[in-house]
Amino acid sequence: MSRMEEAIQALEKQQITVFKPASPEYRHAIASSNLLRRFSRPACVVQPKSATEVQAVISQAREKKLKVTVKCNGHSYAGHSTAVEGISLDLRDMNNASLNMDSKIVTMDAGCRWGMLYETLVIGKHDGFIINGGRCPTVGVSGFILSGGLGPFTRSFGMGYDTLVEAKVVTADGR
Repeated sequence: MSRMEEAIQALEKQQITVFKPASPEYRHAIASSNLLRRFSRPACVVQPKSATEVQAVISQAREKKLKVTVKCNGHSYAGHSTAVEGISLDLRDMNNASLNMDSKIVTMDAGCRWGMLYETLVIGKHDGFIINGGRCPTVGVSGFILSGGLGPFTRSFGMGYDTLVEAKVVTADGR
């Protein structure tokens, strides 16, 4: 059994969602609007639902010496979120968002996209509040913020990461 197969078995045993190349879900998960990346085929796509599951994926990959590529929505033109090999760590199922009106802080999971977040705020009828986010609704929030992020309010509030208050990050060693 290969190191990848061992990692997949270990993740499935922990009930973490894993898609392999033969499944229709895999084809959907690797689909890209970037035609330069349309032939990328990672060994599997893993869709964690929590930071604890992300830790498990990272730990397995580190233990088995497998490459991991993190994807929020795959909007990177340069292909930084497209897995050519190894594990595609797709964060799309980590998509909760909320606004604390007392602190005026938005809390969001790593897999949120701006359209989802804006919808949450609009449905919550939070008139008069803005978020320093992206223009495109399909851009992933975590990639936008961690990469700087230019948006409609950049001149007023700075880059996306300038308004970041706190982040919970899984490090390469699985902590």
